[in-house]
Parts: sequence; C-alpha cells; structure tokens
Amino acid sequence: MILTKKQYKHNWYVKNRKRILKERKIYRLKNIKMIKKIKHKYYKKNKKKIIEKQYEYQKMNNDKLNKKRKNFRLKKLYNITLKEYNHLLKTQNGRCAICNDYEKVKNRNLAVDHNHKNNKIRGLLCYRCNVLLGMAHDDINFLYQIIKYLKRTNE
Repeated sequence: MILTKKQYKHNWYVKNRKRILKERKIYRLKNIKMIKKIKHKYYKKNKKKIIEKQYEYQKMNNDKLNKKRKNFRLKKLYNITLKEYNHLLKTQNGRCAICNDYEKVKNRNLAVDHNHKNNKIRGLLCYRCNVLLGMAHDDINFLYQIIKYLKRTNE
C-alpha cells in the first residue's frame, strides 16, 4: 500500500507522539521568556481580533461556560459537583429545606447550606432562609430566643 505524504507524516507523528511532546515541553521550558515575548507581541498586534473571537465564543457557548463556572464554584466552596447539587435539588423537589418554598429572588439558585465547622452540607436554602441562618450565626440558643420573643409579642 502506497501512502501519501500526509498519511506518512501522520503515521510517523502517532508513533513518535510521546517523544515529540516531551521535546516540545523541554523547548518551552528553556525558552519561556522568548515565547512570552512573542505571545505578548502577537496579542498587542491582534488584540481587537482576539477580543472579538473571545466575545463570539462566549456568546455561542454561554450555557456551557455558565455550567463550567458553577461547577468550579461548587467544587471550590463546598467540595461538591454540579451533579451532586442537582441531586440535592431533586431530593428537595426544587424547594428550600426550611420553608419548603421555591426561590423567590429572580435569577438566583438555592444556596448550599453547610456547617461552617466541619463543612458538611445540610441542604439547599432560599435566599431569605439562608440570610436568616447567617444572621443568627447558626446559634440554636439565639434562634430559641427569637421564638420566645415572637410567642410573647404575638399573644
């Protein structure tokens, strides 16, 4: 079987891929300053075109990028994935774990409620309940005092 030049090059690359990648990495490490200068020069020369391409990409992939950002944020702050968040949301029927109501604030998701001492996740809360717990500093005695106050003043 006779190979074209393109097929031959491709086969050679596949066979030598590990060696090529290793050599490229070594080259990049040795010439990092020069590469940065070249990239900076290219960016300055093509800044407008690059920004337009980035903007276009973001516009075309907004949902995908939002999902990635949300997943990154959940992983960083609470050590859970978007899949785990969605599972929690499903088990709570999309409602707050305290007041059993849907989130009322437009364009806001239920907040991940967690124990600040051990970072264990307790559930998902609407904005109002999350703020209430935050203001009470998760202090059960303080919340009992509020209940006593409300009972006393509502009689």
